Amino acid sequence: MATPRAAAILKNNGIIVHQTDTVLGLACLPKPTLLQRLGQLKRRSQTKGFILLASSIEQLHGYIQIEDEALTVIQRAGSRPTTWLVNAGKHAGAGLIGEGHKVAVRLSQHAGVKSICEKAGAIASTSANLSSLNTCSQFEQARKMFGPHIDYIECAPSTGSGQPSRIIDLASGAVIRA
Repeated sequence: MATPRAAAILKNNGIIVHQTDTVLGLACLPKPTLLQRLGQLKRRSQTKGFILLASSIEQLHGYIQIEDEALTVIQRAGSRPTTWLVNAGKHAGAGLIGEGHKVAVRLSQHAGVKSICEKAGAIASTSANLSSLNTCSQFEQARKMFGPHIDYIECAPSTGSGQPSRIIDLASGAVIRA
């Protein structure tokens, strides 16, 4: 379970390294200035969006525009980490969605992520790596790669799958990444 410190750092506009249900991630609250900082930290194009991790569908309110039937699909995704591309709502700014009109969302099953989100709200997350480099698999690698540019490392005792989540476009059902 996550420490309260990770949520406090996020609420104070920090960026953290954290374990997800898949790979190590970098996260911040989904605010435009923080998303810009996160993109710069990763050295990636500002036209590329981030994933919004949440512990409940209620935390996605305003970030997504979705019918009730589709909400059921997201909530019943099962134990396999699945990221859904969903029409963006009014609170999903350009820094979160990138070039498109959809936002990537995942209801996390990871106890640490759920705990952080329960305390701080939905978080914008991305893999812990510099663009075009492999994702860090150990917290120490992330510390070396990002150094003083991260505000906290949440060392969760439970690891993720080590593989990226599958990505499905909710409207079309198309599998973007298996």
